Amino acid sequence: MPHEEEGKNGSALPSATRGSRRGPQKSSVRRQSVKRQASREFLPRAVQSSSISEPTPSDVTNGAGGGASGAGRRFEGDFDEILEEVGGYGRFQWRILVLMQPPFMFLGFTLLSQLWLLLEPDHWCKVPELEALGFSPLDARNISIPTEERAGRQQFSRCLRYDVNFSQIADVAGWRPDADTPLTACSSGWHYDFSELYPTIVSDLDWVCDDAWKSPLSTALFFVGSIFGTLLFGAVSDRFGRLPALVAANLTACVAGVVSAFARSLGVFAVTRFIFGMANNLQTTLAMVFLSEFVGVRWRGMVVNLPLATSFCLGMTILPWIAWGAGHWQYVALATSIPMAFPLIYLVTGVPESCRWLQQTGQLDRAIAEMRRIAKENGRTVSEETWQQFTEAATLKYKEEQERPAPGLRQLARHPRLRTRMLVLMFSTAILLLLFDLTSRNTDFDVDIFTAQTLLAVSEAPADLLTWLLVDTLGRRWTITVSTALTSGAGLALAILLHLGTAPAAASTAVAVFCRFCTTVSVNVLMTLSMELIPTDVRSRAFSLTQVAGHAGSVLSPLILFLERVWRGLPQLVLAALALLGAVSVSLLPETRGLPLPDTLAEGEEFGKEQRWLQCYCGSEEDGEMHPGVSDERHGADNSALELEQDTVTQM
Repeated sequence: MPHEEEGKNGSALPSATRGSRRGPQKSSVRRQSVKRQASREFLPRAVQSSSISEPTPSDVTNGAGGGASGAGRRFEGDFDEILEEVGGYGRFQWRILVLMQPPFMFLGFTLLSQLWLLLEPDHWCKVPELEALGFSPLDARNISIPTEERAGRQQFSRCLRYDVNFSQIADVAGWRPDADTPLTACSSGWHYDFSELYPTIVSDLDWVCDDAWKSPLSTALFFVGSIFGTLLFGAVSDRFGRLPALVAANLTACVAGVVSAFARSLGVFAVTRFIFGMANNLQTTLAMVFLSEFVGVRWRGMVVNLPLATSFCLGMTILPWIAWGAGHWQYVALATSIPMAFPLIYLVTGVPESCRWLQQTGQLDRAIAEMRRIAKENGRTVSEETWQQFTEAATLKYKEEQERPAPGLRQLARHPRLRTRMLVLMFSTAILLLLFDLTSRNTDFDVDIFTAQTLLAVSEAPADLLTWLLVDTLGRRWTITVSTALTSGAGLALAILLHLGTAPAAASTAVAVFCRFCTTVSVNVLMTLSMELIPTDVRSRAFSLTQVAGHAGSVLSPLILFLERVWRGLPQLVLAALALLGAVSVSLLPETRGLPLPDTLAEGEEFGKEQRWLQCYCGSEEDGEMHPGVSDERHGADNSALELEQDTVTQM
């Protein structure tokens, strides 16, 4: 695993963050490091999946407004202090928020566009001798293709034909097979029915029957690309800056996606989609980090969650209809790739580099120059004395951080309880992200694929809202355990409905949507739990490790979905078994709601030691009822990425 160092460039915000917050809290100072409450944020799947350095909260308690002048105040050198002076949320931040919306929509494209390129239209064997006799493809099918049970009803076989030389039969139109008529595999290609689906690369290159494995293989390589992209663009972000990494990730997907549209072989398609997958989640994660580094504490939850609830959800919702309108897989690939060149506009519209990153990498003069421009755009007046005082404090703080040692993953592994907890978190992340991809990429429905995928996408928004409500009432552990168990039950019910094939289409579709809904809740809560359970000292690197495990788990999703060819409903049965295993796994994690969270490895080793399995922390947490004697500022209910230290991360 590539090495990651803390203490030089700032702390990290892991991949795609989803959630909400209550507002600024009091700060606490521990081990002579300056900390501040971070907003309560839920991290998405999705966004599943990478680790990028993030701003470190400071001692400022009002990052949204700030005074017009900081003269007379004592600065600690934290970026949030000067952000308070120039405006934690003003005209500049609104402009940047609007400009950063497209990458959130693009996440829906990178995450699911592969599905729309690899759909398999209905097909049957070509019989050249019948076509030579003047029979249409449909008439030839009625004569030469046997039937088989599929999706609960008799349908024409896709890979077999009668082994008969029809050119030697006098009355072909009147010929009928008997029980002893031999069958053979297709040897002359296939006819495809495009009445319900458009031509895809599967139909263009005949990736069916004996070559059907090529489709799931290319999707699996897409997820392998996500693992490499997590590592690559995380390092680019820390080394060269947020803006170059954001533009590079989107351009990588743009170019690879366009080239993939002209692929005429498995090798070219797989390689280009591997590269396309490198941007999966990263383009949005980088946009999240960029936004969060320019706003005050009280606004961070909003700038992360508003785009996810709107642009990301919109991207997934319109994608099926982009595919329907495009009418050909090549046009789908182009329509979902070319727009990703949009971030180039950031280079010519005055979008600055993250000033927080500039400060954390020692480029203080450039950071101050950018902040002066932001203050002007926000209509704020900052005295020269304030600029000078902050510059001196920030310079001293940077020098101190370069000399401060930080523990690593090796030190974490020496703590038995922490080591076990990390293994549980990695296993749970792999399982739950696999479940999310299984529910998101399912194409086996009793209604048309366009409607079904739209309903799955729409379920994202209410799932996010319910997560927000439940974690503050039922708690993290019970919410994630119950939702994952419900995913298992829904998966089992869906497997039965699909296998029997006799239930109304609305019933199986509703169960599929509910299954996706529960999985989304589970993933949301797990991202929050992971950030809260990992001690601050190693949070960046340890969380990155869980996300890599999650991407690795997702590699299996196309292979499991391929099992539908063996037995209809088998992928959903596997999903149910995995969800049950996941429910048991997440139930082993301690509750964090209303409890003081760990900063050091020693605190992490002791955290949750007194809790019983599935102990419920429900109800109100007022007056310290959940943990008497501990102030609210250290409670898990108000912290998800809690009190991140001023450390630095060179990404994994």
